[in-house]
Amino acid sequence: MDLSLLIIKLQKDLQIDEIIKKLKSFGDEEKIKFEILVLGKCLPAKNITANDNVKYFPIKTSSYGLILKEALSHARGKYIITIDPEAKLKIEFIKNLYNHRHMADCIVASRYIKDGKAYIPAIRHIFSKVLNFLFSYFLVVPYRDLTGSIRLYNKEIFEKISFESNSFDILIEIIIKAHSNGFSIIEIPIEYENNKIGKSPIFLAKDYIKTFLKMWKLRNSILSVDYDERAFNSKIFLQRYWQRKRYKIIYEFLEPQKSNKSLYIIDLGCGSSKIIQNIPDGIGLDISFNKLKYLRQKKTITVNANVGALPFKDKTFDKIICSQLIEHLNKSVNVFGEIARTIKDNGILIIGTPDYDSQMWRFFEFFYKKLLPNAYADEHINKFTKSTLFIILKKYNFKVVSYKYILKGELIVKAFKEP
Repeated sequence: MDLSLLIIKLQKDLQIDEIIKKLKSFGDEEKIKFEILVLGKCLPAKNITANDNVKYFPIKTSSYGLILKEALSHARGKYIITIDPEAKLKIEFIKNLYNHRHMADCIVASRYIKDGKAYIPAIRHIFSKVLNFLFSYFLVVPYRDLTGSIRLYNKEIFEKISFESNSFDILIEIIIKAHSNGFSIIEIPIEYENNKIGKSPIFLAKDYIKTFLKMWKLRNSILSVDYDERAFNSKIFLQRYWQRKRYKIIYEFLEPQKSNKSLYIIDLGCGSSKIIQNIPDGIGLDISFNKLKYLRQKKTITVNANVGALPFKDKTFDKIICSQLIEHLNKSVNVFGEIARTIKDNGILIIGTPDYDSQMWRFFEFFYKKLLPNAYADEHINKFTKSTLFIILKKYNFKVVSYKYILKGELIVKAFKEP
């Protein structure tokens, strides 16, 4: 099945026969295998023949999120388009939506980007604009219309992620969770017209507040694939300063201005770091496939592998970056042995970790845990000091040539691999 077209009918007196006719015409013209699923109250009691691609599912509830989840459970298409039957439907736009299917995992018909328009009642328009701005700004996602219901999805999103919301807030939850799991999302403009007032904004506010708190927790946890990139641009001054200071030190240690030849550089445990994003032809390696999926959207070369068993030949890399990784690894992981094996003689290793001999680091970590309880601090299971790190580096024939601190807490070391 190529495409599932979902119609959620919330209004009893809403006529959808003309919409179904247009959608069937669209599917036939495109010469694709498609189905039209209609869910909601007061649906016609029709016996569907084997040749009919329209299916009706009477639903007792009027909760949009519950009906959408039920619809998704029946959808068989590789791609899914959700239709708003209350809006004036232009079949040309559905064609445009479908033609964009290979550009991203989710295509949002956006009222609030350039060339998008919304012809809806004033009170609803104001509430929608404010709501979308607040969610976009405070959850730091680059989308303008998180509440629009006309979208195209790759079905894989719903196979990989579960959703909890039962009302219209599920539309926001889908975007935030899809983005946080590395799925690609783009917006295309739509001229949206719907003269119905809809539910009271005050009534819906409770659901949106609950969803905002859940999504805030997700966005500020290491489960978000863009956590490291977000930290680089954080609205929290100290977090932003720390990330940018780390970036500056590592980039200085890389000595990019001293070489004109092509070098093999890898960033181990790269996450969504801005460091690897700004190294031409650099390789980002991480055990999290979702984080690498997000990095690929930035055109970064990626490898999904375990740092304890690097899939590279001996003496492959001229420079290796290992920043904020070793403190997250069990002592049994042979990360230092693998670094020593895959780096070339006289190659540069840049390695960073918190210095647990530092009182300043312990002070920062205490407040870091309080401010962002779901971030990386609780993941530090292997605690290094400057002296213990230097001993290990010497054991693997690395000569420390320089080191710097970030606010006397995080230690970043530059070392050469001796032959």
